[in-house]
Amino acid sequence: MSAATYAHYVAAMSAAMRGFATGTKRKQLYERAGAAMGAALLDELLALRDRPQAEALRAVRDKLRELSKLQDADSAAAGFAVAIVNVLEVGVANLPKGDAWEAAK
Repeated sequence: MSAATYAHYVAAMSAAMRGFATGTKRKQLYERAGAAMGAALLDELLALRDRPQAEALRAVRDKLRELSKLQDADSAAAGFAVAIVNVLEVGVANLPKGDAWEAAK
């Protein structure tokens, strides 16, 4: 995880965990925390690019567990999704298709 991503992650998580905010502000803090967790996951997955797939799946599982432990997990999940969905869409769109897929195996 890059230093900037880590700092953003820690700041968002700290603000959300303090729980001083209420209502909309609190939801926004949890969304930012979820987005920071998504960005941290993407950094981890890039670092694990040439490693066994089990390590990447473990990283995903660990982040999802962290996400589910937050008090406002729904808002955090929304932020998490915003951070990773576009990256996943681009990755899926660039998967080999048809004969290229068979040749890549």
